[in-house]
Amino acid sequence: MILNAEQAMLRDTVAQFFQERAPVSALRALQSHNDSHSYDAALWAEMVELGLPAITVPEAFDGLDFGWMGLGAIAQEAGRHLVASPLLSSVVMAQNVLLNCGSTAQIETYLPGFLSGESTAAFAIDEGRYFDPETIEISEEAGVLSGQKTRVLDIGLASLIFCVARKSSGAIGVAVIRSNAVGVEISAKRFMDLHGHGSITLNSVNTDAIDWLTGPDVEGGLARAIDQATSVLAAEMMGSAREALEQTVAFLGEREQFDVKLGTFQALQHR
Repeated sequence: MILNAEQAMLRDTVAQFFQERAPVSALRALQSHNDSHSYDAALWAEMVELGLPAITVPEAFDGLDFGWMGLGAIAQEAGRHLVASPLLSSVVMAQNVLLNCGSTAQIETYLPGFLSGESTAAFAIDEGRYFDPETIEISEEAGVLSGQKTRVLDIGLASLIFCVARKSSGAIGVAVIRSNAVGVEISAKRFMDLHGHGSITLNSVNTDAIDWLTGPDVEGGLARAIDQATSVLAAEMMGSAREALEQTVAFLGEREQFDVKLGTFQALQHR
């Protein structure tokens, strides 16, 4: 990515912060906690103080309106350090779904808690073994919402769930549900890389406990939010790949075998 001076300054500030406060060892330390403990809440509080949840939020909602390039730069640095935080799950995904799909009143209700770090949210869309937003089956019937969601990032510590489901009319909607609502069952797990996820079972959750997002174009906003999240995830993956490459190249230039540097072997020079 080609960054301007302000974006590069933001990237450098965040890079130094992650290097000091979120080394890879911090991710490995999560192994000693239960599966619902998917990130360090104290670290997230410091990230909130840096203003990271407000990066792409419009100034009209007290955000920094720094743009997606800025958030992409942050995601790259998070990928370099394998940072465990709700940046992707709560900010890039759930919070952005709120901005794209919610009414002004709903945004003003939920967003302040995200920006202050008082609350986090999980975005629940997957239902099967693979990602397919076109085949949503969880639905509202007879005044209740039932079904199951899988691979929900950081669900163990989320206070709100943004659940993609079919409304009683058959239209796709986004239901905002508190994670401690009656009928909500959460099973927290870990991926192989130690980042947290889990499944959600909705056992006849009453519509009184549901706040459907009511923006002017919920389905269009949802598609846009998925595209934006995919872009940020790609930036995070690029950061991880660059760090792996740079560490590999550095190792090949330092490590000796048969009294010569590993990097002198032709098969390894290509890396």
